[in-house]
Amino acid sequence: MAIAGTKQQFEATWVGLAPSFSGVYALWNGDELIYIGGTNQIRGLRARLTDHLYDDDPCIKQATHFQYEVTATPWLRERQLVLEFSGVHGALPRCNDVIPSGIPYV
Repeated sequence: MAIAGTKQQFEATWVGLAPSFSGVYALWNGDELIYIGGTNQIRGLRARLTDHLYDDDPCIKQATHFQYEVTATPWLRERQLVLEFSGVHGALPRCNDVIPSGIPYV
């Protein structure tokens, strides 16, 4: 099941409204899902999205929209989303380079 949240423009104003809770997020380039990520115990959704907003990665810089979902188990939900995407498309989102382990990370 895809992320339930609505897509917002990937700009500082909208990112600043994201919650600081743990969760998962998706970055989009128009209608193409380009990255699926999750938070850790230290950095919540707003912080991780802000990191990506100012990221130097040329792939991430192409993001135009984002969406997020609050969850107590972001490491597990991130893995589910990436596996679901790769099952449907036969590949990872183009800015993801590995399938997450599903093991909690700090």
